[in-house]
Amino acid sequence: MAQIPSANLAFFSCTFSGKPYSIFSFLFDSILSFKHKAFTFVVLSVFKPTSYKQASYIPHWQNAMKNEIKALEKNPTWDLVILPQNKSTIGCKWVYGVKFQANGKVERYKVRLVAKGSTRGN
Repeated sequence: MAQIPSANLAFFSCTFSGKPYSIFSFLFDSILSFKHKAFTFVVLSVFKPTSYKQASYIPHWQNAMKNEIKALEKNPTWDLVILPQNKSTIGCKWVYGVKFQANGKVERYKVRLVAKGSTRGN
């Protein structure tokens, strides 16, 4: 098993049936080459926010969100209209991702603003 500093384990936990599990319980590095071990560690150690509040404190995520807004404004993605009385708004949320180069370096931080079509007013 890979030895990972305990300070980073919070970023790698997930839940299954409401119980927290570390991804490292399922990651066996004995069959991986050194390069693959290093790449896996880099990919898993890059922080990917799950909310706007988390991302808003980190400069590279702030920059990625600004770039997404600029792209949405440049490509007329929406029209600003008055909401009819019998209609309600739908919310939106930020979705965060990281694109890596083949050598494990971060190529770019990807951010998308998406409509929450299954909910109303959130």
